[in-house]
Amino acid sequence: MQKLRARLAAAAAAAVLVLTGLVVTSAGASASPITTAAPGWENDDVVAASSPGLPSTVCQGGPGGRSCFQKYGDKIWVVDSYTNGRGHYAQWENWLHNGSTWVLYRRGTCGNALTTGVWGYCNKEFYENGTSPNAVGGRGSGIRLYSCDALVGCQGYTWIVNNG
Repeated sequence: MQKLRARLAAAAAAAVLVLTGLVVTSAGASASPITTAAPGWENDDVVAASSPGLPSTVCQGGPGGRSCFQKYGDKIWVVDSYTNGRGHYAQWENWLHNGSTWVLYRRGTCGNALTTGVWGYCNKEFYENGTSPNAVGGRGSGIRLYSCDALVGCQGYTWIVNNG
């Protein structure tokens, strides 16, 4: 678990680069403006459970595993598909709309070092899309979800409006 935590922290630190007010993702996606300082990282380990399988769950595949966001309940699910001993994790970002632009409000990782094929989740509390005002004074909440391998890192992401 200690090795996975160290890998998660290193991967998370390398995955997002803050340059002159822009966040540039390792996936090469377009930059998103930030109007406040980037938040610190929330790093959690999963709690083992059966697979999510709910209609309100949106998933992102990645190298060696899968990460999902369950809108109802704000749970982040992770499964490791490879028997390589490295573990798999979800990297997430919670963006809030302040009335004119999206602001990075929270970010973190949810690591799965369980047996290969065993799902686990991290229970988070995010603002709902319709909450007004949210923490930055506007209305709107979205989750950017990456599925990541502890050695390879993250490849691509999915954007989810948190309207669960």
